[in-house]
Amino acid sequence: MSYCYSRILKPLNVQIMVNNYSIVKKINLLFLLFCLTNLNSCFLLLDDLPELPEETKSGLDTFGMLLNDEVWEPSVPGILVPTSDTKGVIYNSDSKSMRFFAKNNSKENHEIIEFFIQDVNEEGVYEIKIKNSIVDEPSCTDSTRYNPNTNNSYDCEEAYKLLSNQSGIVNINFLDTINKIVAGTFEGELFNKNGQKISITEGRFDFEY
Repeated sequence: MSYCYSRILKPLNVQIMVNNYSIVKKINLLFLLFCLTNLNSCFLLLDDLPELPEETKSGLDTFGMLLNDEVWEPSVPGILVPTSDTKGVIYNSDSKSMRFFAKNNSKENHEIIEFFIQDVNEEGVYEIKIKNSIVDEPSCTDSTRYNPNTNNSYDCEEAYKLLSNQSGIVNINFLDTINKIVAGTFEGELFNKNGQKISITEGRFDFEY
């Protein structure tokens, strides 16, 4: 019971002003009463909560992150497990660069995130680069970005981008060059043309390349 209660209430408490303790207390009490009287519904709500994939190092083809503290994962309507077309990593052996990408097509406006790192030789921390270094004249679609509306992906008007190469990092904590597996974590901050910011935290991936 306490597990169900805490999992459901945690996101609610975050959205309410900390100093407004009485409101938080009342809402907590209401949800506790709800769980006590509607146990089955409580666990149904718990089952519907999205969760990040576990951090693994086995080439399980997983990707996830918190986008402004909300779980974001690749998704395609009607497909239980998204295919490699919706997420993955592309490795360029000449430049030793990696392009990570993931798509979420479950919403009205299809979303995509892409980011690039280079000179990948070993496990360690790498700066996310603003643009793809292997393209002579990179366009918006060759740049690190989160685009909340890929219905207009090629003009990138709504895209959030890096302001500098110091705005994001990838920590590769597993690199198997024999079996071609790369796994790690990532985080960063991106901005749109109006200066609005999105924060990416607790990002993780586990891919074959």
